[in-house]
Amino acid sequence: LREEKGGFGRSLFGRPLLLGHERHLLNVQYRMHPSISLFPKREFYNNQILDGPNVKQGSYEKSFLSGKMYGCYSFIDVANGQEEFDRGHSRKNMVEVAVVCEIVASLYREFIRTKKKVSVGVISPYKAQVNAIQERVTEYSEVSGTDGFSVSVQSVDGFQGGEDDVIIISTVRCNEEGYVGFISNLQRANVMLTRARCFCHIAVVHVVA
Repeated sequence: LREEKGGFGRSLFGRPLLLGHERHLLNVQYRMHPSISLFPKREFYNNQILDGPNVKQGSYEKSFLSGKMYGCYSFIDVANGQEEFDRGHSRKNMVEVAVVCEIVASLYREFIRTKKKVSVGVISPYKAQVNAIQERVTEYSEVSGTDGFSVSVQSVDGFQGGEDDVIIISTVRCNEEGYVGFISNLQRANVMLTRARCFCHIAVVHVVA
């Protein structure tokens, strides 16, 4: 990517390291259910991160949707998805958009039924996908009586530092070559996979890619 080649892809905390400042690891995480933190701890932190006592408690495990498909950590294979470009040459996948919106709609219906508060975050590495999803889910935050239900749709960089009860990741890419684009960047992948408190639906990834 041109931004990374020019040095603009470097994180805020990565810059002081280039100046010789010492690195310190905060080795206890208090956000993710252990089922969600297991993979990032192993793949990104060499198992140096510990789960805080709060996330190990039985009360931390919540259920917003029933069914094995909606476990703490799930992959959803989207068949017949196709990549396309918007006018700004950013990628989107409208089949994935429909699937993401159906998950959000299911969460909303369950909220209306149970009144159990839930915050939902949707993350995608592509601006066109963010815009396409955002256009379709705003209705759930604009309807009266939705206090306790929130939906936020952002890019990976926009979500850095954020967290929600449920995270849905829309990867977009679907091609025979297996190119995954932006999410081949380990830092971005780490951000996406560590935003969820209770459920991470790794969203909607096509098996070809």
